[in-house]
Amino acid sequence: MLKELNRYRVNENSGLSLNFYFASDDSAKAQRLATEMEKTGYHCIPIHRSVKDKTLWVLTGNSPTVNMDSTALNNWYNVVCELGNKNDLGI
Repeated sequence: MLKELNRYRVNENSGLSLNFYFASDDSAKAQRLATEMEKTGYHCIPIHRSVKDKTLWVLTGNSPTVNMDSTALNNWYNVVCELGNKNDLGI
């Protein structure tokens, strides 16, 4: 991914806001995750039912600025996965 971003002049000195997507079978779990993420500076779009699968609730949004180096991206990924797992969601 970093190699591809480099084609657009994004490098390890760049920072971008990253989009995320979570799906859950429980709206309360999705809302808890949204609340927790917003406390740490994430922007969350209100949860909504999946268009394709009405049994799922979807949370989308974007992160604060993340540096575009492999360490920062891996850390961001791990934190987001941990938050999702803590709130019993799939990523």
